[in-house]
Amino acid sequence: ATASVAGRTALVWLRNDLRIHDHAAFAAAAAGGYSNVVPLFCFSPAQFDARTPFGFPKTGPFRSRFLLQALSDLKMRLQALGCDLVLRNGSPAQEIATICARGHIDVFFHKETCSEETADEVAVAAAVQAAPSCSLNGFWGSTMVHIDDLPFAPRDMPDVFTSFRKAVESGGLRVRAASPAVSRLAPLPHGMHPGDVRLPPSASALA
Repeated sequence: ATASVAGRTALVWLRNDLRIHDHAAFAAAAAGGYSNVVPLFCFSPAQFDARTPFGFPKTGPFRSRFLLQALSDLKMRLQALGCDLVLRNGSPAQEIATICARGHIDVFFHKETCSEETADEVAVAAAVQAAPSCSLNGFWGSTMVHIDDLPFAPRDMPDVFTSFRKAVESGGLRVRAASPAVSRLAPLPHGMHPGDVRLPPSASALA
């Protein structure tokens, strides 16, 4: 993020991390002194308007129901902190580009490792880079032990538990503390509609 955040907005891009606790991106948005915070989840066509090569919906009815419940819970928790959850139907890169067009946006997110998720990150990075006075800030938050705290590179992960245990013990692994708890978030920018917790109309046809 930039050194001075007065008058800037923090955008927290959410994907598989629909929580507030131990969330580095939310912690950065809360601690930064931002004028506004935009927690954003996108119903991407790549997930909700598509089928697998075997003909099944990428997001079926059970996964959809669980997702909507998680989003509803997160929305209530964000409202209790003084903010709200922004939901949009569209690709993350397109929706983030639209918000970044306002200028003075710092985007925070948790990094992923799978191909579709990392492709989204590349697209979002290009969208943010093309926007004036905006920045992109990624955090690791997908494992119990932070990837930077391992005594070896991920590609050198031992295949046998005994070898893993010995490497961890000899390397002096220490589990870092959880991200600071968020007790308050700045509100959404004036005039920004949060959106409703419901699937895109096209998704129901795939269920």
